[in-house]
Amino acid sequence: MDQKNLPRAASTASHVWAQLMWRVPFTVAVCVLSACGGGGDDLAAGSSGNADASRAAASGVASTQSPAQLPLEVLGPKGTTATITLNLSNIAGVTKLYLQCHACGYADKALDSNAGLTKASVRINGGAAIALKHYSGDGAVHGNTAISVMEPENSYGGIGGGFHTVRFTVPVTGLRTGSNIFTFEHTNPDTRSLGFRIIALDLLRGTTPTLPANTLTFVDPAAWTPPLASTADANAGQALWTRRDALYDPAVAANYGTLLTNAGPGRIHAACSDCHTSDGSDLRYFRFSNNAIVQRARFHGLSQTQGEQIASYIRRLNTPAPADAWPWNPPYQPGPGLDAKPVNAWAAGAGVNAVLNSDSEMGPYLFPAGTTLPAVRNVVDRFSTLNMRELPIALQLPDWNSWLPRLHPLDAFNRQDETVRRDETGKVLYDRPFFEVAYSAAARSPSAAAADTLRDRVSTWFARGANCYSQQLESGPNWRANNGTVLRAGLAFANAPRLTGLACEAYRDDTTRMWAVGAAKTSLSAWLSVKQWEIIHGNGLEADAQRIGNRVCSTKRCIDASEARGWGLTGPNVFYRAAHFTGYDGKRFLDQDPLISTYGNTAWYHLQMVMNSGYRMAQPSHFPYTLNWINELSAASPQSQSFRYWATFTKMRQTQTNGAYGVENGLDLRTAQPYYLYSDRREDTQSMSGVGPELWRKLAEAHLRDFLADARNATPQDWANATQNSEVQPRTSNDFQGYDGAGPIFDLGPLQGRNTYRAIPKLRQVVQVDQAVMSDLIDWSAQMWPKANWNVLR
Repeated sequence: MDQKNLPRAASTASHVWAQLMWRVPFTVAVCVLSACGGGGDDLAAGSSGNADASRAAASGVASTQSPAQLPLEVLGPKGTTATITLNLSNIAGVTKLYLQCHACGYADKALDSNAGLTKASVRINGGAAIALKHYSGDGAVHGNTAISVMEPENSYGGIGGGFHTVRFTVPVTGLRTGSNIFTFEHTNPDTRSLGFRIIALDLLRGTTPTLPANTLTFVDPAAWTPPLASTADANAGQALWTRRDALYDPAVAANYGTLLTNAGPGRIHAACSDCHTSDGSDLRYFRFSNNAIVQRARFHGLSQTQGEQIASYIRRLNTPAPADAWPWNPPYQPGPGLDAKPVNAWAAGAGVNAVLNSDSEMGPYLFPAGTTLPAVRNVVDRFSTLNMRELPIALQLPDWNSWLPRLHPLDAFNRQDETVRRDETGKVLYDRPFFEVAYSAAARSPSAAAADTLRDRVSTWFARGANCYSQQLESGPNWRANNGTVLRAGLAFANAPRLTGLACEAYRDDTTRMWAVGAAKTSLSAWLSVKQWEIIHGNGLEADAQRIGNRVCSTKRCIDASEARGWGLTGPNVFYRAAHFTGYDGKRFLDQDPLISTYGNTAWYHLQMVMNSGYRMAQPSHFPYTLNWINELSAASPQSQSFRYWATFTKMRQTQTNGAYGVENGLDLRTAQPYYLYSDRREDTQSMSGVGPELWRKLAEAHLRDFLADARNATPQDWANATQNSEVQPRTSNDFQGYDGAGPIFDLGPLQGRNTYRAIPKLRQVVQVDQAVMSDLIDWSAQMWPKANWNVLR
């Protein structure tokens, strides 16, 4: 099927908000034949317009009178419906319905793999419900096997998988000449999702779209007004927005048990302003509709009027809402032309339509001057600056709902416990949880440094006293801590598992024990990323990247380290959102299949590069993990990641070019060693070879020349001084044995010399790198590690 001809979400549309269910069914109707009422101002029919006569004639399917408006929001409790009526003049050969749907799946492996549960369905002219369910994250198809999900979303779990907005077709019957009613229903809600949105729709004759171009138009958010006109109502909405101990959350009641500090199951302490930006500007920026705000308020136990008061407050905010900002458009999704837009519009991203259908489509964007060797060398040149913000990818990054915490740390941690109220040193006691104290300090004097400090203080507080971690057992990054003072004493769950008196091995990989720790970690890391966004984006600090770093020099060449926009933090901002940091085993979340967590790992890591690659001063992306999870996703799915791999490797080398050697914030041999140009540790070459043998050879040659020119600037003492992750195999080492077939062929850490020894024959024989380049590599290696017999490799 030609995916390019199928409709996608327009650059103007509306809302959704996320997660859950409650009491009274909600219905909205959208008509094509005439403007019809029902369901809320953001879904009212638009102005009249004539159909595209030429397309209608060609397709034989006509729609007349007023166009219907999208998105179609099916948000509300069980049984909520929304309808579109199409007037069809010729239905011959029309057998499929094409949809682009945001949140049609549960994004929960247990629910999505349960064939008996369907979140979204559609009926045609009152016929039988057609399940819009097709999940394959565990390798088997669950749900409607007649649905055909498009690529690449099909390879990442389908509906409910890695992509939250999915394109698919479903066979349909029961169409008739004249009026046809399509009724979408929120069939079986879970405890987290409000419903779903239809953001594109068509009828197909074979693979050909048939609806005239103006049949379905997008709502204009500029027409949204406060549901309640009075200032008093807006003020009441603002008060509700910040009111604590006023909300109910079914997900808390269902998933987290009774919280120690709450009045009853599902009653939460956090206010709307705690999970979102303090003033609610994120809802206005990402164009959440009045209907979405009202339905979310009702979900949290508020009344219709209270929801309308909150929506009236949000509508009165002065926050700009860029044209591409929508709930389904992932923040900072890369795409061409973003840098030409105002800096404030960058967070809206390029939209789901900027997502490529395959990794190979990145080729012309990565190599705009072609793939001759000089052109490739120009792109990978370490003194160039690859623009990751405008380089489109075949991944859909996390949408704003994915940023928001499912559970707030005010409810995950016992805020009355003294350990929760002490600072990161354990010495200073406050009258409230320490993470609130740290946030207030950063918000009072917003800056990139303040956001850095907030992250560091909160993560240190979280891990204080820990001696059990999800990977290295007894040590590791703060977000991998599985016990510690706060976790042992400060969890708010009445039924939280005991973490004291047991050996680390007894519970760190125990899913029945780690659920509470995982809930606490993810609540805190999600809250932190949203509050960092509030500090950086909300205060216009993304433009500061234009002034970061000034000039850095290497090999008597100096370059400007700044970029057009970015988060100017010296450490990570969303990197720790990945399951590789906060997952119970350092790989996945308990409610996700391994494929979906792998997708999430590489998606959050790529987002980190887009937002903040380090400006040649720092490496907040920690490239070993970034490259590794590209390899992992490539191995876990049939979709290639090759062009993205080479773009990431190139960005890493450019970020490393600053005149420093043997440290992670400079040329780090752990990440730049030559075997990365051939394969991963297991000798899997998928990520490297997918660009084709000729381009693979040119990329390897270009990077090797660039690497050697840089590495020769370092002294033996520079490498000898390298420690920890940047440790370099000593010059006195004689550990250069060949590969015996056991374990990974290449080693992480300090065995870069042996890795290069093993990689040279592969680079020559498999990649077929130019002999002169290989000789230069052998010469440099012999100078670095003189005890190996490098001459046998010549």
